[in-house]
Amino acid sequence: MKKKLLSLLMACAMLLALAVPAFAADEYFEYDSESDQLTQPIEFQARTFVPTVKLSLPKINENPVVLNPYKIEYSVSIADANKLNGVGMAAVGTNADAANQVISPVYRIKNQTDVKLNYAVVATATTEGNLSLASAQVPANDTGNKAYVAVVLRKASVAAGNITSNDSDTAATLDGSDKANYETLVLKSTGEAKTDNAQPKYLDAASSTAENYLEFQFQGSLSRLSTKPWSADDKLTVNMTFTFTPETAVDVTGTTVLTFANDYSIASGTATNLTTANLETGSGKNIAEVTNAATDPDWVIVSAGAYAAKINKTPGSNGAAATYTLSLDKAKVDAYIAAKKPDGTAYAAGNTITDKVILGYMDNKGFPRTVSVPVKITLAT
Repeated sequence: MKKKLLSLLMACAMLLALAVPAFAADEYFEYDSESDQLTQPIEFQARTFVPTVKLSLPKINENPVVLNPYKIEYSVSIADANKLNGVGMAAVGTNADAANQVISPVYRIKNQTDVKLNYAVVATATTEGNLSLASAQVPANDTGNKAYVAVVLRKASVAAGNITSNDSDTAATLDGSDKANYETLVLKSTGEAKTDNAQPKYLDAASSTAENYLEFQFQGSLSRLSTKPWSADDKLTVNMTFTFTPETAVDVTGTTVLTFANDYSIASGTATNLTTANLETGSGKNIAEVTNAATDPDWVIVSAGAYAAKINKTPGSNGAAATYTLSLDKAKVDAYIAAKKPDGTAYAAGNTITDKVILGYMDNKGFPRTVSVPVKITLAT
């Protein structure tokens, strides 16, 4: 009996010997020092995790942009055009550019970062000689030395497979009138020209199988009948600063669409007869609370989309929670509808426009959160 009891105790001791190290490894941290002091300071250093941004920028060669006030035929070989930006550069053509007064290839910045990057642009210009910058297209009968020069930027990235082939002598042109897909920066004589950062502009993330590009091009017009003849001393220098920001993921994706229905009327395909219902002077639309929002979520705008949405807050009375409504900026909606749709056709009565806004709120545990809210506008029939 004693032998059996002793054997049982030894077996239990062996089991414990095997179990304790495994338990310790799973549940406890390792220690590398001992101390007999009653006061024990421990320092922690937090690391900030950010992506490694990698972008390929265009090479700027001689005469990257040409001002052609007299509309004289100007040609650049495909080989020379490709030296400006390497693979994928659109060639500057002979026939098409004979009609242009601002001759520019389509420049491309390639995103080689594995995250989506939102971007903003600031452009400053300086002039020499008799050249002066105009804020609008220069009339054909202008007799000064004026130049209207703008930078047309694509809002969303374009994949390598969708870039027009450059193996023919044809100039690619970005359509600045297509405001749904492009933004135009008009260069100024003094001060900065900046992108509208209320509207999202982005470069998709790169991958092992995808290359994504930000496209931009210089366009414009110049005086044709200048009293003082144009000369090589009339020069324009442009400095552009691109700021890229990794896109922040939203905490919640909204499913309830905020619908602005029949709030607009359109006459003859224009946006001249828009009503103001539910716009900046209207009642707005109620914002449905997400399930984990606080009693008073303290809604704020994080990204307003194309319509410059804003939050209106009405404080509650007698301790009641505040009421929040989402309103749209009428001028922004006007401009959006006046532009062509992404497929190049014009908006018409009965069409719907969809977008999203990113809202911030406080959750029921006091943490700030974000939610992507779908927005739809139906044009009156």
